[in-house]
Amino acid sequence: HEAKIKAEIERLFSVSELGARFQNCTFDNFVVRKGTEIALQVSREFAENFQPDKPDGVLLWGEPGNGKTHLAAAVTNHLMSKGFTVVFVTMPELLERIRNTFNRDEKESEADLMRALLLCDLLIIDDLGAERVNDWTQDVVMRIVDKRYRRLKPLFATSNYEPSELRLRLDDKGRVYDRLTDFMVPVENKASSFRVERGKSRIAELVRRFRGHAV
Repeated sequence: HEAKIKAEIERLFSVSELGARFQNCTFDNFVVRKGTEIALQVSREFAENFQPDKPDGVLLWGEPGNGKTHLAAAVTNHLMSKGFTVVFVTMPELLERIRNTFNRDEKESEADLMRALLLCDLLIIDDLGAERVNDWTQDVVMRIVDKRYRRLKPLFATSNYEPSELRLRLDDKGRVYDRLTDFMVPVENKASSFRVERGKSRIAELVRRFRGHAV
């Protein structure tokens, strides 16, 4: 029965959800920069000490582009290599996929997706809070979080919003965030955007080359 459940989860949410950029992410190839140390340590310890029946989790937050998704992908890859069933999704894409099940021609149902999100050993939600906020999205997020919470299933999430902002985005009464923080530890990745830093260094290199040719 467990093998059947695992096969169904993997059919609905394959490793391809990570995308080519993140399929090879590990803790060892994570670029450690000032401010990332605690986020890296907590993520690695979570993965190395993971127990599917232990209701705990991590909420990584910080500015966009500073390595949160790499760490979430590293957790995914580490645990999948150990045989655990891990579902990695970005919140906006997941909501779009659930919305598409309303189409009569769609082969997968909302119930199929929700069952996989509930039964997987670990659910990883990337970009929590990035979704367009309305009553429907808030209801879906609440159902996902509440079902994991009630079944004592762990959750790992990333967000570009600081806790006070995320609390308001998830729902105006703060119920979803309060439920999340009841079994998840908020951890700030304090590093600045790696993408912005890399972009600045590339621009600087181009300027140096241009000046060299100009001379």
